[in-house]
Amino acid sequence: MRVRALLETRLTVASGIVLAVLTAAIVQGIGSWLPIEANLRHVEDPRSAPIVELRRRGEDGVLEVHIVVKPKFRNTGFRGGRLERVDLVPVGLTPYPDSVRTSHIDRTEITSLRTSELRCEFLVTLDPRRTPPFGDKLNFTAYFYDSSGKQVHWERVTIDRVPMRR
Repeated sequence: MRVRALLETRLTVASGIVLAVLTAAIVQGIGSWLPIEANLRHVEDPRSAPIVELRRRGEDGVLEVHIVVKPKFRNTGFRGGRLERVDLVPVGLTPYPDSVRTSHIDRTEITSLRTSELRCEFLVTLDPRRTPPFGDKLNFTAYFYDSSGKQVHWERVTIDRVPMRR
C-alpha cells in the first residue's frame, strides 16, 4: 500500500512536469505566429485621400499648406497600441519648404483586434522669396511610427502646385 502511494505521488509529479513543459512549448509556439504585443497594420481605404487647404499669409505672400491625412489602422495584437510619431518629409527635386510642422496626431489607443481611423495634421510653409518657381507638384512622404518606435506605414502625399507670387 505504501509503495502504491509513493508511485502515485511520483506519477503525479512527473505528469505535472510534463504538463508544464508541454504548456510552455504550446504557448511559445502560439506566440511566434500570434502577436501578443500591439501590432498596428495599415488598412487600405480608397476614400482616404489627403485633404489639402492652401492659404496665403500676410502681404509677403507666404503660402501655408494645411495637410490632413486619415489613415486606418488595425491592431492585430492582444495589447493596445497607438501612433506615437508621424514625420512628413519632402521628396525629390520639388521646392524645399521653409518649415514642415506636425500640428496634430490622433494618439487614441487602438485596442486589440479593432480598426480605427486616426487623424494627422501638418502645416507646411513656403516663402515665395526663397522658393524657386519650378515644378508643378509638391511631394512628401508621411512616415507613421507606433509607441515602440517601429515604422508601421508610409504614405505619399502629393500637392498640386499653386503659382507663387513674388
